[in-house]
Amino acid sequence: MKFLIDENVGESVVRFLVENGYDIVRAKDLLPSRGVILFRFSTEIPVLKISALEITLTKFSHKLLDHFTVISDDKIRIRPLITFKGSK
Repeated sequence: MKFLIDENVGESVVRFLVENGYDIVRAKDLLPSRGVILFRFSTEIPVLKISALEITLTKFSHKLLDHFTVISDDKIRIRPLITFKGSK
């Protein structure tokens, strides 16, 4: 079995999988990111996500590059992406 590992999975989990014979691929090795948008809505209604995304792109598109954006029911937060030594 092969796992796609996102950056939020700790090294101990990765080590466990590898030590138990599972193949892993790190998302960062496949998907170099210049920005991330995370939706955190209390309900899964696509029209709400589209509307919030439209607002975000209209008002904040100049801030999205190299930033982590969280769009929730009542707010939009934009923070710089954290980079670590040795990361791409």
